[in-house]
Amino acid sequence: MKKIILLVLMVFGLIGLGSCKGAEEKPHTEELKFKTAVLSSTSNEGELKIKAEVNGTTGTIYYILIKDGVAPTKEQIISGENYGNVIVAKKGNSGSTQSIDTVVTGLENGIEYRGYFVIKKEDVYSDIQSKKATTYKEPVNMGDGTIENPFKLYTAEDLVAVGMGTYDKYNLEFSKEANYILMNDIDLSTVCGETIGNWIPINIDTPAVFNGAGHTISNLYIKTSEASTPQGLFGLINNGALVKNLMLDQVFIESNAYTEEVKDGSTSIQKAGGTYVGALTGDLKGSVQDIVIHNAVLTSTGSRVGGLSGRAYADETTAISVSRVEIEATITGVSRLGGVVGLVDSKDGTSETLFTRPIFKDITFKGTITGTNAITAIEGKDYTTIGQYIGGGFGYFRSAEIQNIVVDATVSGNKHVGGIVGFMQKRSKTSPFAVDLSAALFNGAVNVEGGSNCAAIVGNRSISNGDQITAAGFYTDTTTLNVENPAATSVEGTSVPLMDMTADWFAENMGSFDFTTVFKINEITKLPCLKW
Repeated sequence: MKKIILLVLMVFGLIGLGSCKGAEEKPHTEELKFKTAVLSSTSNEGELKIKAEVNGTTGTIYYILIKDGVAPTKEQIISGENYGNVIVAKKGNSGSTQSIDTVVTGLENGIEYRGYFVIKKEDVYSDIQSKKATTYKEPVNMGDGTIENPFKLYTAEDLVAVGMGTYDKYNLEFSKEANYILMNDIDLSTVCGETIGNWIPINIDTPAVFNGAGHTISNLYIKTSEASTPQGLFGLINNGALVKNLMLDQVFIESNAYTEEVKDGSTSIQKAGGTYVGALTGDLKGSVQDIVIHNAVLTSTGSRVGGLSGRAYADETTAISVSRVEIEATITGVSRLGGVVGLVDSKDGTSETLFTRPIFKDITFKGTITGTNAITAIEGKDYTTIGQYIGGGFGYFRSAEIQNIVVDATVSGNKHVGGIVGFMQKRSKTSPFAVDLSAALFNGAVNVEGGSNCAAIVGNRSISNGDQITAAGFYTDTTTLNVENPAATSVEGTSVPLMDMTADWFAENMGSFDFTTVFKINEITKLPCLKW
């Protein structure tokens, strides 16, 4: 009888037969991911700060620090022992919790260490996260701010000083026009947070270059209802300035942002005014390239909020360029909200001036954008500002060039809601450019509750100064559009089966997407994502 029971259990898989495969070869039954994994220096010599957290409720984090040598396997990280010719400087794990927040001491000064992190639960492993940081050492040369020898930023304290003038610690002139480079990841939780206070946005101007050098700035925190200047890591990236090669992780901004004009019929009751909010910068007049923004939560009781920038503005002197940008964010506000930029604007002069228009190229956004009505009480009467001009890429959009954008999002509002652009308006004099949206792709949902004007590509557009759209893009067959009164001037685009979207399909239908050096197909979502 025992033999029969044993046989039945084996047949139905209730007793495993074991496996001789290594950890690398075992199939995942549960996906383990990091919410964050940061290795950063402190202001003390011989120290590095480690902050890591599981994106979920289960799994143990293991880490090792090495100075140089070949990368470890997952088993070698968990073991924490020296391997081959590699000496493990420090090791540790999260024990019974799902996070690590600690300072490792006893390291060498001024040395770059590489940290390797992996999550393990039973026989399931996450992908390995690799970070690097240089331990602090009283620097002999902090740089001189030139393009050849930029100011070197090691700590949160250094970053705070950018663009502020004389940096007393080193008696250096950290001007807005100087050049800067990050030397390692920087955790801002030592200078801003719920119990510490707000991050004060930094500013750069012509001809500054801020080079993140592939490092991460994490835990940016702003919570204010009295903002009078643009809010973000940067307040303003001015004309001629460039920010590049930077990742932002864990961005929290809550701000009143910009208040729209309140009218009683045709009478103005309250003037418009306020500021702009974005994870990277509140206001953009310069250029950004190779930027990654993850885990951003942007909340506003006003408008002009974007995952990258609240506003991008062009006139005769500006030449805005945005390229290779990946954004994951949750954005909530009232009006002019965009996954990339809330308001793309341009000057409308007295005569037609063909200035260089903004260019947005090779961009992905994933997340949720929600526009809600705002009620303003003035002298005992309530006035409603409609949640409108909401776009997966851009909320309110004046002339610019869009090349290769992928939006995977839920976009909701009361009026003028689009998967790529909420509302498009052509300037009469200084924006004669037509916009080609043939290389725009949307996947997700577009919702307008009780209002009107929504579509997969452009929610609505003004054609009083001529139709400014020459071609529409595509949306997947899994996209949902929920609207009661679509506008005749909405731009829906062309539906395509999600499963058909291979590199070959893009070569035939959206040939500007570069799948050699820029994009790849995400195996899970089947949508294009950027290579890094």
